[in-house]
Amino acid sequence: MEKEKIFGKTPNGGDYSIALYINEKGDLVKPNEATKIIIKEYTKDGNLIQETIGFTKKIFSTAIELGLNGTENTI
Repeated sequence: MEKEKIFGKTPNGGDYSIALYINEKGDLVKPNEATKIIIKEYTKDGNLIQETIGFTKKIFSTAIELGLNGTENTI
C-alpha cells in the first residue's frame, strides 16, 4: 500500500488523513520501503488543512552508511 486513507479526527481538526509513503527517488512505495512519509489532513469537504513531512530511520541509516552524518562532509 503506497497510499493510505485514514478516517477519523486528525490532530489538527481534520476529518480524515492520507499518508503517502515515498522512497529516496520520490516514488510511491510500500511503508517498509519508504524513506519519507507525507501525511495530509483534510476536512470532510476535501479541503487540505495540514501537511506534515517526516523521515524514517531508513533514510538516516542510509546517510550514515554513505558517510553523510553532518560532520565529515560539508559543502
